[in-house]
Order: sequence, then structure tokens, then C-alpha cells
Amino acid sequence: MFALPVSFSCANADRFALGGVRLLSALGVVTAQAFGCEDAEDGETLQLAAQYLNDEPDAFKAALHDRLLTGMPYPQVQAEALEAACGIRAGLLASPNNILAVAYLRELMRLDRPVRPVFIQRKGSRSETENDHDAPLPSSAIRKKILQEGPDSVRGNVPASTAEIISECIKEGRYCRPESLTQALLYCLYTGSPSEWARYTDSGEGLEHRLQKALDQHPWSREELLSLLKTRRYTHAALQRWLSRIMLGITQDRLAPEPACLRLLGFLQSAQPLMRSIQENASLPLVTKPAYGKEYLAEDARAELIWSLGAGRPESLYEQSPVVLSSAAEDI
Repeated sequence: MFALPVSFSCANADRFALGGVRLLSALGVVTAQAFGCEDAEDGETLQLAAQYLNDEPDAFKAALHDRLLTGMPYPQVQAEALEAACGIRAGLLASPNNILAVAYLRELMRLDRPVRPVFIQRKGSRSETENDHDAPLPSSAIRKKILQEGPDSVRGNVPASTAEIISECIKEGRYCRPESLTQALLYCLYTGSPSEWARYTDSGEGLEHRLQKALDQHPWSREELLSLLKTRRYTHAALQRWLSRIMLGITQDRLAPEPACLRLLGFLQSAQPLMRSIQENASLPLVTKPAYGKEYLAEDARAELIWSLGAGRPESLYEQSPVVLSSAAEDI
């Protein structure tokens, strides 16, 4: 398992996918990439959508331009433009994992070496509002249930081993609750300015001024701040990512075009031959201990330290060496 750098994980679907695909390709051993989506049976249509988005035919550009003036969220605008210009139903790109699947496909198409996409059909509930107590849930719904009802409430929605890990993390303080860093975030914002906040977004639409108006109302929680910021154009998730980047100091002009290294988190003992193959074929530096890759990991180390403060731990977990699991762990 390898870490996705924070500037890619705390980003929109396109940048998240860019980081993931480039990391896998850099391993030098990957021939296929699997990912979940809501409509795996429509894989060919998802690929067609990705191709249109990469090529941007004139009809699509015109349809996109017209719809951008409506003030709708960009993913919705993009989906409607695809339907109008290319005949791909907009509903196909209304689901978050289909959107991410298309982003993955766009990056896979740009690679010099072929990597085959493998579509996995997602099962279970698709949103926080669907009440299915014995089926897989999206991660946001799992976190919400844990906060409201405790870790035992999700035992029917995640693998048994995952439920045990969640319980252990909460008992040991390795759990950063959503409001844990509210005071740090508000301090960061109140000591900043609109001109500074603008450096963290590429929208160019004055979101920083909306943030100033929201702060003038003295919100007392992160959720209250988000509710003051939210509009049709800016989704809750997009605003959360933006505020996180402000707190982490990740400005647009500092975004790396692709990951700079392969940071190893852990592996199974039985995967030793695979690890040797990666060492021989990787096109990026392989970092097995954070101390050996400090020139690549400054942003991630800072993000991990801030997380540890929110979790109530004085030390960062970032300095830990990779975890090596016994072969018995394959049965978990």
C-alpha cells in the first residue's frame, strides 16, 4: 500500500485521479487498475465520456460555455453539456463514483504505457440518506454513524476486521473528529485575508469575498461556516477541501504536477517478490521511511502533524515505518 500525497487526496476528482493513476503507473508493474462505480455495466459509455472530455469537441465546448452561466455545480454543468453535445445521458455522471471513474479513465488514456481499467459494481447504499443497516455504506455515512451512534453501529456495514480497527483507533485516541480542528481553522481564517484565501482556489469567481462575509457573521463551528458558504455552484465537499487546503497552506501555485515519490505504508510478507519487482522497475523514488524522504514529504508531514493535534495526540504518526503483515492477514 502506498500513500497518496495530501495535495492530491484533498482535491477534486480530476486531481485525485491524476495522483492515483500516476502513482500506480510509476510502480512499473501495474497492468490494470480497478475502481468502483455505480454503473459498472456502462463501462464503455464511461470510457466514451472520458474520451469526449479529453478531446473537447467544439459542440461540447459550446454547450459547456452556455451552461456555466447558470451557476450550477461544475460536475452537473459538465454532465449536461455531454448529454447535449455527445448524447451521453447526464444521469450517468450524477453519481460521485461514476464521476471519479471517468476521471480515472481520462488519466489512464493519457499514459504512455497501457493500463487496463477494471470496473467494479458498487453495492449497498449510495448516500447518507439511504437507511440500509446491513449493507455497505459510503465513507461519509460510516463516519456519521460512528459519531452519532458509536463504532458498534457500523459492524453490519463494514468487514469485521475494519470494525475492530475503528474501535481500537477510538480507544487509543487515533480518531480526529470533524470539529476537533475548528478553532485552529477559524484562527487561520481570522488571521488571513481575502487576497490570501484566493491563492487556494482556481475558480476565479470571488469565493474569497463570500468567505469574508461568512466570517463577518462570526460562525462558531465548521458546519455553520460551511452552511454560510454553500451555494448551488459550490458543494459542501468542495468547500471542505478548500478550507482544508487553506489550513494546510497548500496554495494553487505550489501544486505539484504529479507525485514526487512512492511512500510505502505497508505490505504483506507474501508480497516480497512484488516489492522487489517494484524496487527494480519504479520510475519514482521509493521511500520506505519518512526520514529518508523528507525533501518529498514536507506537506504530508505537516498535514499528519495537524491531524494528530486534532486527534489529541502530541506526536505525529508520520514517522512510523511501513507495516509488514503476516500472510495470515490475507484471510482477514
